[in-house]
Amino acid sequence: MDGGDVNVFAGILSVSLAKYVFAWWAQRSSQNFKLVGRVSGLYLHPVKSCKGIDLLGAECTKLGLKVGDVGDRQWMVIRKDETFVSIREEPSMVFIEVSIQGDCLHLDAPGMETLKVPVHMPLNTTDVRNCIMRDMRCTGLDCGQQAADWMNRYLKQDGMRLVYCHPSLSKREMRTKKTYFPNRSRPGDQALYPDFSAFLLMSEASVKNVNSNLPEGKEVYMRTFRPNIVVSGCHAFAEDGWQRVRIGNNQFVRLKHCQRCIMTTVNPETGIKDPDNEPLKSMSKYRQHPDFRTPVLGINLAADVCGPISVGDPVYAVLSD
Repeated sequence: MDGGDVNVFAGILSVSLAKYVFAWWAQRSSQNFKLVGRVSGLYLHPVKSCKGIDLLGAECTKLGLKVGDVGDRQWMVIRKDETFVSIREEPSMVFIEVSIQGDCLHLDAPGMETLKVPVHMPLNTTDVRNCIMRDMRCTGLDCGQQAADWMNRYLKQDGMRLVYCHPSLSKREMRTKKTYFPNRSRPGDQALYPDFSAFLLMSEASVKNVNSNLPEGKEVYMRTFRPNIVVSGCHAFAEDGWQRVRIGNNQFVRLKHCQRCIMTTVNPETGIKDPDNEPLKSMSKYRQHPDFRTPVLGINLAADVCGPISVGDPVYAVLSD
């Protein structure tokens, strides 16, 4: 056998070995995933803090759920000092309904005419605004004076602007976010305008459990917690132990438990903050986690492999030891 034959043989052996190792790894990884439930709900929130859209199917991307060219939390309201606006300070934002109508977002709210926002906006650098999301800075493309006037009238404030995370603008690298809790984000884990990660997953049973522990007459809804992916068929808080999640061709890794803030005290049906600080008050008795200052519910995920996702899809997870 001459040198050329040896090289060819070595190449074939290397390819064969690589295929064997990959097949072994794939089989082992597949065996680690356990069926834990099914997708029972999908929610897209095009405008941060506004009402979400109930979906039957969507596309998972590294930056979150997407329908067509509309991403989750791809638009956001900011003040004239560049800080973002949310339900925490403006509870009436829960009444802003968002729908996708062709190449436009339609925003509707009580007493307001429909605001039509183009989905495809040209990137004019003179219209790019700086934005502040707590300790992180980002940018957004200003959606124009008509959108600003609409937000000012509805929120009864001055200086409000609607901004859009244009595909060509830089995205936040979540591993650079300064946190008091362990930040397990990896290089490339980016986000549009969510508070932390691109995906939030919760189970129906967890919300049911929270309701069972609230004082009589109190109630929360799935929309109270603003998840993207809802799972049925598992027990309450089962998602706490899901290290990795697979749904269809999508594979996710858990970055952290989702710590809950004052936003959850705003009733999404009435826009009124609970005077007794519920559900946080009750959750603090049994949903505290040593890494966080506030109760936790649901898990923040980053996507490693992306594809379509639909209601009814089986959900598999790698469980914590």
